[in-house]
Amino acid sequence: MIWRIPVILLLLATSACGVDKEVTSIRFVAQLHGQPVDCVAISDTVALSDLRFYISDIKVIRPDGSSVPVGLLENGRWQGNGIALLDFEDGSGACANGTVDMNSGVAMEVEPGDIGALQFTVGVPFVLNHADPLQAEAPLNDSSMHWHWRSGYKFMRAALASESDSVYVHLGSAGCNGTVGNITGCDNPNRFTVTLTNWQPERRIVVDLGPLELATDLDDGEPQSCSSGPAEESCTRLLSIFGIGHTATTTSAAQQLFHLEPQ
Repeated sequence: MIWRIPVILLLLATSACGVDKEVTSIRFVAQLHGQPVDCVAISDTVALSDLRFYISDIKVIRPDGSSVPVGLLENGRWQGNGIALLDFEDGSGACANGTVDMNSGVAMEVEPGDIGALQFTVGVPFVLNHADPLQAEAPLNDSSMHWHWRSGYKFMRAALASESDSVYVHLGSAGCNGTVGNITGCDNPNRFTVTLTNWQPERRIVVDLGPLELATDLDDGEPQSCSSGPAEESCTRLLSIFGIGHTATTTSAAQQLFHLEPQ
């Protein structure tokens, strides 16, 4: 079942502390090198085999550079506690390890005003990331997104597959000290921030997995993977796509996954 933001929500306005807020949405679309990608049965082409991720700390940036936090509309499934879960796999074809339910939008309310950019973090805030998952509310109650052995959540699951090969990245905090509910810090937080200039609600955000394919060889028959662990050599190359420096000796760069659809 694909969850869509009801049209009526986009026409409503709420009032808090005397300030009217407009209800609007962020829309995402999955692509591979600028073309739609899904979980079609694998033949001689590359298929999506997983794409799920959390975003939080969503803000609009005004033309003067000031930032305004937005409020997410809780719906008991895909968003709550300031966090939204996006899901582009449908459990079919190459996505056999997934589920039927999908979600490609975020419903939110924001104070009226000109928008210069949209900003969000891919990841779960520290406090919620390391809380007891058995007590978590939506969207953190999805067990497939929790890393029990790392005492936190997978911020993103991104994967591609060909007929005889595959690549996947499970992004999440690594090198964390302590136990669930008592983590004091992580050597590799592995969250990253996306800023999209000239965003407007009518412009979809592209999640293009092309860089993930280019970072590996899906014809050599040797699957590549990264589970965010410092001991994994492949992570140095794969995490650079997210703009994350994997070790103390590697530097971060601009993220390569998210951009706006052309106008």
